[in-house]
Amino acid sequence: MQWLNYKEFFQKATGYEPFPYQVKVAEIADFPVFMKIPTGAGKTATVILAWIWRRFYHPDLAVRKATPRRLVYCLPMRTLVEQTRDNTEEFIKNIASTEQLFPTIPVQILMGGETGQDWMLEVEKEQIIIGTQDMLLSAALNRGYGLSRFRWPVAFALLQNDCFWVFDEVQLMGAGLATGTQLEAFRRKLSVYGKSQSVWMSATLEKDWFNTVDFEKYAQNSLMCELSVRDETTPVLHQRLNANKILYKVSPDLTNAKPSKDYSKPSKYAKELTEKILGKHRKKTLTLVIVNKVKRAQELYQALLKNAKNTGAELLLLHSRFRPQDKQILKNKLTNTMPQTGRIVVATQVVEAGLDISAAVLFTELAPWASLVQRFGRCNRRGEYPQAEIYWLDVDKNNAPPYDFGELESARKTLQSIKKGQSVAPAKLPPVKMPFNATHVLRSKDIRELFDTSPDLSGNDIDIARFIREQDDSDVQVYWREWAEKEPPADLPASAREEICTVQIADFKEFLKNNIKTNVPVWNWDYLEGQWLKVSDNNIYPGSTILLHAKQGGYEADFGWTGQKKNEIQCLEMPKKQKGEDITVDHAAADVDWQTLAEHSDDVVNELKKIINSLGLPAEIEQTLILACRWHDAGKAHQVFQETMHNSGEVPDKAEIWAKSPGNCRHSVKYFRHELASALAFLQNAGSYKNLETENCDLIAYLIAAHHGKVRLSVRSLPDEELPPELKPETRISCGVWEGSKTKLANIGGGFWVPATKLNLQLLELGITENGSKSWLEGTLGLRDQFGPFKLAFLETLVRLADMRASALFEKNKKGG
Repeated sequence: MQWLNYKEFFQKATGYEPFPYQVKVAEIADFPVFMKIPTGAGKTATVILAWIWRRFYHPDLAVRKATPRRLVYCLPMRTLVEQTRDNTEEFIKNIASTEQLFPTIPVQILMGGETGQDWMLEVEKEQIIIGTQDMLLSAALNRGYGLSRFRWPVAFALLQNDCFWVFDEVQLMGAGLATGTQLEAFRRKLSVYGKSQSVWMSATLEKDWFNTVDFEKYAQNSLMCELSVRDETTPVLHQRLNANKILYKVSPDLTNAKPSKDYSKPSKYAKELTEKILGKHRKKTLTLVIVNKVKRAQELYQALLKNAKNTGAELLLLHSRFRPQDKQILKNKLTNTMPQTGRIVVATQVVEAGLDISAAVLFTELAPWASLVQRFGRCNRRGEYPQAEIYWLDVDKNNAPPYDFGELESARKTLQSIKKGQSVAPAKLPPVKMPFNATHVLRSKDIRELFDTSPDLSGNDIDIARFIREQDDSDVQVYWREWAEKEPPADLPASAREEICTVQIADFKEFLKNNIKTNVPVWNWDYLEGQWLKVSDNNIYPGSTILLHAKQGGYEADFGWTGQKKNEIQCLEMPKKQKGEDITVDHAAADVDWQTLAEHSDDVVNELKKIINSLGLPAEIEQTLILACRWHDAGKAHQVFQETMHNSGEVPDKAEIWAKSPGNCRHSVKYFRHELASALAFLQNAGSYKNLETENCDLIAYLIAAHHGKVRLSVRSLPDEELPPELKPETRISCGVWEGSKTKLANIGGGFWVPATKLNLQLLELGITENGSKSWLEGTLGLRDQFGPFKLAFLETLVRLADMRASALFEKNKKGG
């Protein structure tokens, strides 16, 4: 259908009329950079539906063209990701039910335990990608948590070019706020393909938060969206903004309080607070209790279980340390019909945003003012109670973590300034200036260095954790399985989202320490070596996925992660499958039939042309990409690769150069990479192309080499590479390709032939080569600086995706799909 106006579009998507500010955001020429909107005023619907409208339906064609292709929605917590995903899918479903020509917009979530990679294939299509700051920012820094090292550059490219970043609930992001701000500055300075745009949203947002070293000049002149008088006087918002909720200070408080080491034995604080909660709880309503630490939430919940029997109230515990299947059960209970006896929910910060709940009574520990504003927003959220009550509990310095005590002191002064019996509805809150000082700020030098995905000789990488979030607030992903042997079997099923539990690194290290004492190891899968490795303090990093045996415990369905061994874990059944890419295997073991090099090259070029036609890239880059695709597998004519092909089954024609086979054989030379051979063969034969400039040759060679993500900026010999025995020990070798090894005469499709070539590895040395040419590293660094890291990564991604899609299409056709 042809939408008459945005109001009609919005109402169809949500079921209610938009507020005036929501219409303005969708219709104005320039999208605001900052949105300071109170809780309950619909920020999520505002930005997602405005993006859809501006991309597909805005009456001004210039606005549609200026709206980036991918919406990247970044959130500080997993629970917010799931809530936002559900809302977004509902919006799209409602629109599609009326608009038959409405394009399919896939919604992909990226968070610990769920890092699907199908979204990477659809570079030319509109997408909505929703994830936690850990997963999205790490991917945007070319070190994607939960992704294979060899997929890092693809995610990096797709999250920088043609992207509209939305940072929601930024007051909870810590270090991630400055990193997202700096990345937007770099996209503007270093340039991207397509459009780049970011918006930051919070009920307590301050422009000064964004005065980072590279973004400050943009921040102060950027548009801020706030509620207007028209918004505030609409009946629905007026009721929400002025809902009655009276603030009181209550004891016990967390001064000189000592938490219990065992949640099943509640502390004095938990017992005393339980009495207060039960005394204030009202029948047929929700009482919400928010504490700052998971362990305190667990012991308080345990105390309530022991003492709430007389009230009959339904009890629930919510925090971030549950497996998704258990968390979903709890969320379903939370949205069930309110029992006559009412419901008491004990929670941590996970309820500060995203969950649409409204309590008649709220208890909260002292927290930074921005967090308190969010917590207040969970009480009498829609103004449905004539009067609601909020009770706050003080916190001393010893119990301040995870918050800075200075922030707590500032929030305490603000609370004490509020008159006794005064409502803390959004419209009644005192104005508070909240500073934000970033400890670690990403600089352009960092982003250039992160472009190189090669580990150092010890297998280590640049540590990006400090740019993602505060160090003591980083998570690992844990799951449980059963096996009979001493070590997990190599074909143990890969982890699935349903069984992943996120655990704070500090808590997991304590659990690990206890296991080391009893000589019971925990495990992590090494994608490079294709084996399980024992986990120690030295190889735990944010986003790690760690395997435990079910007997090691550490978890209970009602309490989440406890770190205590009380019961054996109930595991989920998972189908067996291999763990991922093995650096020693090169020839696409999943292929279903024989395919010649010429046929495959033609397929890849055809896929690339489809992508280019959709993206509208500059004409001068098109031929470069096509040549890179034409040559990308020329190295498969190498003697090692063809030997592997001939060993993988009955060869249809031994004189042919084969790119794919139905077999599953390893190369006879360890670490052999055909794409390095392809790049060398191209460089040695590039003189046959007239008017092909040196800089263009360098770019084509790089794109050829990088199409699997394993041969990129720096190329070096691995410590245990072995030369064929007949060669001299000083012979150069890298990635299984040695000096003087040969590629055969080969047809690479499109009427192009590659002559038999004796490969020269001089350019892999540091410095100037014997013939005066620059080295591989010098050439690739020059390309990075010439195009910028974002554009160069995007070009290599296009070649790579064309190859992946061509291979997938070939396999599908051979299977008759």
